[in-house]
Amino acid sequence: RRASGGEVDGEDHAPAAATCRADDMPSCKALEEDSINRDERVIERQALGLEGDEPAGGDARGTVEVTRLVVDDVPRMDSPLGWTCLPQQFDDGMVCDCDCGIWDPDCDAGLTEVSAVRSPGTDELTLIDREHAETVLNVLDGDGNANGVIDSIELTHLQRFGVSALFGVAERIVRAQAAGNNEGGRERLGNFARMPAAEAPASCGGLLEREGLLPSSLAEYTPMCVRDAHFATLVEQPTGRCALQPRMAVGSQCFVP
Repeated sequence: RRASGGEVDGEDHAPAAATCRADDMPSCKALEEDSINRDERVIERQALGLEGDEPAGGDARGTVEVTRLVVDDVPRMDSPLGWTCLPQQFDDGMVCDCDCGIWDPDCDAGLTEVSAVRSPGTDELTLIDREHAETVLNVLDGDGNANGVIDSIELTHLQRFGVSALFGVAERIVRAQAAGNNEGGRERLGNFARMPAAEAPASCGGLLEREGLLPSSLAEYTPMCVRDAHFATLVEQPTGRCALQPRMAVGSQCFVP
């Protein structure tokens, strides 16, 4: 910020990497940016407070008159902690904005539960057909401990599905659980979790253009924003993550997306 050729500066901030563990780096960067933003707001208030200053009593001795005030444009200065998109998009009451860091409250409307698999290495979320996943969990987990995953004696009951797409879904869930070292949580085991999600065509619709999707004769896809409190939190808050919810067509039993 500059006033009459002078500058009003905030404190320098050490890089987040200096004191942050690698697995906490996104949260450390968010905290660092929030600290900078708070300083920017203080600096702006201080600078704007200089506007209109005039010498007292018409005596200019020992005083400085502000003749020109320039305030820098800092587009993300008012962003909530952990929000990575434009601040005016957060909780604007209109659009569910996803992949913007922390969860957007606009996505709370119309929440449903999805069954998600985290891909090792890429951390990408893949959703399982809702009807398939719920049927598998109702048969295996519903008759077991009803904790939202397949564990304990439930693992010995996969043969109930015979040779079918549901057997493939159950196997996929069990493999994901094992791939994540069976790390537990509420409705989460390893790399499989049940999480809330909302339809988000505006911010997640671009996923429909990606390669590798099944043709429309086999599946329909709905862009979703997943409220991820298990695999990718930010400053101890859930994040909003885009993913596609498949709905398998009748006769597509040979495919398990």
